[in-house]
Amino acid sequence: MFILAVVFIRFRITTTLRQETGKEREKDDFILKAQNRTAALRYREKKKLNEKKRLDEVAGLTRRNQELKSKARFFLFDIF
Repeated sequence: MFILAVVFIRFRITTTLRQETGKEREKDDFILKAQNRTAALRYREKKKLNEKKRLDEVAGLTRRNQELKSKARFFLFDIF
């Protein structure tokens, strides 16, 4: 009878530990998923920012190119 009680107590302890470990594992998975979502969000924001910078740079260069073309036309008209 004593051995049966010891086995039952041991079974109960290991079952409880497994449940707690499972809960901790779920908590760790939740934290990892949240960190992954945060990292993905940061990556997307950085990508958007780089794209915006690139488009602004292209727009600025296009504007500068148009200004230089108009100045060149103006000087060509003065020459002829």
